[in-house]
Amino acid sequence: MSYTNFSKNCKEMMYILKKESDRIIKSFNKTRIFYKSLPVKTSKKCNTKQKGEINNFLKSLFYPIFDVITPLIQDGLLISKQDVWHDRDDDWNFVNNIHDIALGRLYTFLYLKYNLNLSLIMQFYLLFEQNLINYLHEEKKFSKNSLFDVCAFLEKEDIIIDSKIKDKLYMYKCVINVYKHGYGESYNIIRNKYPYILTNQNETNNKTTDDKNFAFVFNLDKISIKEIYDTIISFLKCLD
Repeated sequence: MSYTNFSKNCKEMMYILKKESDRIIKSFNKTRIFYKSLPVKTSKKCNTKQKGEINNFLKSLFYPIFDVITPLIQDGLLISKQDVWHDRDDDWNFVNNIHDIALGRLYTFLYLKYNLNLSLIMQFYLLFEQNLINYLHEEKKFSKNSLFDVCAFLEKEDIIIDSKIKDKLYMYKCVINVYKHGYGESYNIIRNKYPYILTNQNETNNKTTDDKNFAFVFNLDKISIKEIYDTIISFLKCLD
């Protein structure tokens, strides 16, 4: 198989993965997370007008709170209150606790969204790396197992990968290592070379390998499924 044919097949694979990833992540957009987090909903007995009025009231009650709390959770500055989920034997006031329940749910859905994004980013990188290496093993007798060894090999084949593409893939390799293994060498590399992708609390605080809180390390406005997809496609175009 030629480099061009491999590139074509791999692009198709990446396109399918991107399409399915977008479908999954779409279910965690702001509006859906808002309604999933609400501890109350309109009754089936409500007519259309009543549902509209109640939903507008819920938005006015919870949207301002969620808008303030969401970035604090995503920056790792707030953690979930575990006792929100415990059964309570004593009487407790619904009005006083309704916000705690909603914010507990909000935290859970934002946590799921974060981990889904990181997991899918990892799948893009690993699927691309493994398929490229397998192709070179079979077609070119390539014997190593690193994407960056691949880049050096391709240069010997007069295929030059732009340095910006390689740097972006290296960044995502470090992101995946942190996601899989926690704070360590890759995290230190990111702090020194790519600090802008970290959430505020991770950018300003030192972490050690003993720190086990791996939630909300990266800013999802700075890393994305789209970016790693576009980077891989740019790499594959160099093989055309």
